[in-house]
Amino acid sequence: MDNRKLNIIKIRNFAIWTAILFGIGMSYIFAIKTKSKAKVEQITIQYGGAAKGDQLISKKEILNILTKKAKKPLNSSAISTLDLRAMEAELNKDERIEKADIYIDANNHFNVRIVQKNPIMRVLTNGQDYYIDSEGEQIMVKPGSIAHVPVVNGVDEAYSKQIFKDATKTSSLKNIFKVLKATKEDEFANALIEQATISKDSLKDIILIPKIGRESIVFGDATNITEKIQNLKIFYKDGLPKLGWNRYKKLNLKQGNQVVGTLLNPDMAKVSTPVIKRDSLTAEVLENRKQSSIHH
Repeated sequence: MDNRKLNIIKIRNFAIWTAILFGIGMSYIFAIKTKSKAKVEQITIQYGGAAKGDQLISKKEILNILTKKAKKPLNSSAISTLDLRAMEAELNKDERIEKADIYIDANNHFNVRIVQKNPIMRVLTNGQDYYIDSEGEQIMVKPGSIAHVPVVNGVDEAYSKQIFKDATKTSSLKNIFKVLKATKEDEFANALIEQATISKDSLKDIILIPKIGRESIVFGDATNITEKIQNLKIFYKDGLPKLGWNRYKKLNLKQGNQVVGTLLNPDMAKVSTPVIKRDSLTAEVLENRKQSSIHH
């Protein structure tokens, strides 16, 4: 093949590739122009982080924050005029939000994903109403906030972030937090406990109030938490169904490897009670103390 034919082929190939690249470039430019004129078709807000059903910040609040930052309604707004990063940063300023992500998908949908803080308990004390999350951070309760966590009252001390950050510092509030954080991590205990408080006597015991039954649970201090929860679970699962759900006014977890129950009616101690066995734990009535005990 002579040089002339080779040159013609090269020119032809060059022209073809030039046309292809030009077409791609024009399509890209057209797509950019089209996208720049595209408007938000739909707004979707999704939640993550906190337990299912908990909503520390409502969709209405989120939309209000974004609208205020954009200085215009988001519906039908031109996508090119929205600063997504700035709106993300604005949401991340809210103490109830762990992380916020915003993106526009191929269908021009405005998507917001909110990872909420994970509240452990709600504190009602000294005229204040706030949550404490899993990291010991305070979250003020705002209208519309929903979190299915135990309510704590009777704690006569103000929240201090330093107490939760410093492992060497202790307080009644921090001790209740440790106990309720552990109960939340246990499926049974999490479903059981509804409230917590501090005893009014000099012992300052942690008292747990269950959702079912009339008994209060004297947890004591924040030591041996796992062992106490395990003993309580065994007592509720194997002891109370046989001993009677309305038998006790108080269950005490402070006595080592046992649960000591104070009878609601002392005369119940005269009634013969079956022995409950599970994993070497035995429940029996101690008539002379007018209490019941579960122990090794």
